[in-house]
Amino acid sequence: MYQAITAQAEGAQKVLLSICRRLLRTPLAGERCLAVSLLAWVPDENQIERLEQLKTKDPSGWVQKHAEWAVECAKQEASVRRYYERTLKEVDRNVVQARLHVMLPALTPAARWWHREIELKRSVADSVRRDVQAALAFFWYDTRSECKKTPKPFGRALNEYLRGERIRDLRSPKPQLLDATPSGR
Repeated sequence: MYQAITAQAEGAQKVLLSICRRLLRTPLAGERCLAVSLLAWVPDENQIERLEQLKTKDPSGWVQKHAEWAVECAKQEASVRRYYERTLKEVDRNVVQARLHVMLPALTPAARWWHREIELKRSVADSVRRDVQAALAFFWYDTRSECKKTPKPFGRALNEYLRGERIRDLRSPKPQLLDATPSGR
């Protein structure tokens, strides 16, 4: 997640997508799952469509299952961004504050950068009333820590997963110690 977010925030989305295309062409399911992990955080229509195809057509069940989760993440992220774009069209400060409050639970760490990108595209500084600008500025200042560092999109604690598999399930089982007490004494 953080690598995908950082790449986009630094303007390297084309490079990120190039890496994903290369990973998706490999015969190794683990590498395709890595691409899926990255694409979950690139929520544009083309990438969501690519994930939908992987969900149904990849030869690996592992990749299909991971792509199913990634599609939901990408769709949610895209939805939140569209919602924010519509919020920026509002002129009443109270309506803006209410919409921002509704949006808060759906924010991920990616929101730390994409909100600025959307605001720049819409020229918010020029087109929005000062009281609405103040509400937006306060919201983003106040919610910096609220954009969860370890979000749980669709029930998956990201710090517990690697390429779609839960890390603790990948570890070898701990050897069981034999009972040290002699039997029958």
